[in-house]
Amino acid sequence: MEQLSAFFVLFPFLTSPDKSWRAGSLALVSVIGFLWMTSVSAQLIFDIPLLVSLRIPALMAIQSVELPLLFLERLSSVYMATWIAQAFVTIALTLWLAAAGLSYWTKTQGHQVYVFPLLPLVYLLATIPTTFEDGDQLAEWLSIAGAYLQIVLPAVLLLIAILRKEGESAGSK
Repeated sequence: MEQLSAFFVLFPFLTSPDKSWRAGSLALVSVIGFLWMTSVSAQLIFDIPLLVSLRIPALMAIQSVELPLLFLERLSSVYMATWIAQAFVTIALTLWLAAAGLSYWTKTQGHQVYVFPLLPLVYLLATIPTTFEDGDQLAEWLSIAGAYLQIVLPAVLLLIAILRKEGESAGSK
C-alpha cells in the first residue's frame, strides 16, 4: 500500500495527470482486491489463532493446497518470486522517493546525486534485525512510524496550513 502514497507524491511530476487518475484508481482497486482475497482465503484456510502465529500466511495457504505432480506443485515458487520482485520494487521506489525528496528540499537539479549516498542507509536498515524476533519488533515499530507519517503528520501539516491561511487573511483585512 505504500505505492499508493507514492502515487500521490509522484502526481505533480507526471506528464499527463488526467490519464494517471484512471490508471492509479485501477491499480488501487486491483491491489486492494488482491490483498482482500489473500486475507480472506488465509482466514478461510486457517483459523484465527493459527493465523496469528504464521509468518507468511499466504505462502502456508498455497503450500497446503499444493498437489504433487501437478501444476499446483510450483505455485509456491511463483508466489515467492512475485513476493521477492515486489520487495525489490518497493526498495527501489523508496530509494527513488528519498533521493527525489532530498533533491527537492535542497533545490538541486537531479536526484541522481543522492541515490548512491542513500545506499549505505538502505544496507544499514536491512542489517538491523539479526533474528526473527528483532525483525518482528522492527516491523511493528515501522508500522507505527508509517501510520504516523501517513496519517498524523499530514493532518497536522494540513491544520497548520489552514491556520496560517486564516492568519494571513485576518492580517490583510
